[in-house]
Amino acid sequence: MTPRDVRAFLLDVLERIEETRRFVGAASRAEFLGSRLLQTAVEREFIVIGEAVTRVVALRPDFEARIGSARQIIGLRNRLVHAYMGVDPNALFGVVETHLTPLERDVQALLNELGA
Repeated sequence: MTPRDVRAFLLDVLERIEETRRFVGAASRAEFLGSRLLQTAVEREFIVIGEAVTRVVALRPDFEARIGSARQIIGLRNRLVHAYMGVDPNALFGVVETHLTPLERDVQALLNELGA
């Protein structure tokens, strides 16, 4: 198996952000909180995003500071995987509302710098 380049993991993050936005669409907070299916889909996307950011940081430790919320994203992934019973869907919706755009901007800047 060929090792993946850091660009592949950064692209994974962008793809998962796009999917998260597609899943949530124009759903209100109340609609999100009322849909276990939607919550589960978003949780899965954040697990993948967190794993991809973990791999990026492992390959390029200097990128951790350039992905503004890297530690929080990795922490969310770990919580979703290991402490799944304690995940607050209301807080998860807040992450969608406030953190996806800055994350997307940071990752896109790194990709642009790498020439991807």
